[in-house]
Amino acid sequence: MKVDTEYIGDLIILNYVPSGKAEWINEKIDEKGFVSIKNAHFYFQREDIKEQEYDELSDSTSVQFIIARLKDEYYEIPAHVFRTSSNILILKDKEISKKRFSIIVANNLFRAIEDTIQEQVVIGEGGNKSIPYMEFINLVDSCPSKTELFLYTRKRISNLLNDYFDNVKDYGKLYEKHLTRQNKRTTIENTLESVAEYETEKYSFILARLQKMIQNEDSYAENIWRNEIIQIITLIYPKYVAAVKELCIKGTVREKAENRFIDIALFDVNGNIDVIEIKKPSDTIPLLSSGKYRDNYVPSKDLTGAIMQVEKYIYHLKRMGKEGEKLLTTQIYKKRKCDSVVANMKVRITNPRGMVIMGRSVNLSDEQKNDFEIIRRKYANIVDIITYDDLIYRLECLIRKFAQTNNPNHAELSISIDKLELE
Repeated sequence: MKVDTEYIGDLIILNYVPSGKAEWINEKIDEKGFVSIKNAHFYFQREDIKEQEYDELSDSTSVQFIIARLKDEYYEIPAHVFRTSSNILILKDKEISKKRFSIIVANNLFRAIEDTIQEQVVIGEGGNKSIPYMEFINLVDSCPSKTELFLYTRKRISNLLNDYFDNVKDYGKLYEKHLTRQNKRTTIENTLESVAEYETEKYSFILARLQKMIQNEDSYAENIWRNEIIQIITLIYPKYVAAVKELCIKGTVREKAENRFIDIALFDVNGNIDVIEIKKPSDTIPLLSSGKYRDNYVPSKDLTGAIMQVEKYIYHLKRMGKEGEKLLTTQIYKKRKCDSVVANMKVRITNPRGMVIMGRSVNLSDEQKNDFEIIRRKYANIVDIITYDDLIYRLECLIRKFAQTNNPNHAELSISIDKLELE
């Protein structure tokens, strides 16, 4: 049996060559008024037969059935062909390939759409209750083929019976192989590749900006420095959608505690709050003490103080509870009501974490780096201790990743600060 479709003039034709002789086609029409073709998804009446041609060599008859006729701007498929309630309309300029027509028939798609929308199926430009052609094609392409349906059904059967029989055929493996082949044939735009060039430029600019800031840190006031670093942090850590300064944590009367102000609070898309403490990377603010304690390098007073400050913020945040969430939500609305992202945010205090950004690690000895890593891991469940060299390294990794995606043969990427214009 051979079945395919083609466009001939003003008609969409089904070419059908049965396995044997074709007398039964006319007999079925005489008996029932119609004949079903290809797994009973096509139903044709006598007026749908365009021509029948007998081939003596093969002793077979080929039949051309009319699926649709062009009327005005649309090919019109009579309702009886797919057993729909209304005629199906397809805009004349929107041709459907043989392969896609096969998928439509295998899934009885026109009838399924009609059952879903409960209206006439019109494939067109998208207005007047019509389905946009490209959306329809995307729908067809997402439907399983006849082979995929067969293998999927067999996979479900083999999974069910595998525990009861010894020689069950592994249709699961066949199904996965089929999907793999289909994916290889499908051209899908690589999302990472499509944005790689832009991302490389973006992170290169941020890195150059950060390096220039570090080289000229004395020219930045503390609050300006903090604002610049926050912008960089929200780009490197995209989970944070907003940063709000000077949020008040109400003190408790029972503990006679004064109100505290979080220097900078970070919020993710769900309103979960984290806190961050930022220090300039000055040589006068070391990460480790200059001397050893029992042959170990220990945190400097500045690092210990920054960690303690963040831990206190977290401690008091956790004690605020639901009432505190309401108070903080009100505060950020007053501070940033013009910012739609922040103004509509509901603060959530859900196991907040802290971040300390300070110091340089590039000049530490191997022994100091080992001890510093131990210190970081000690506080990792509460506070992330990040140096400015960590930020630089993270940016370089991001740039390298996108640069290699954009150009796989580009093994290394060097960045010149001088060539970038920074304000």
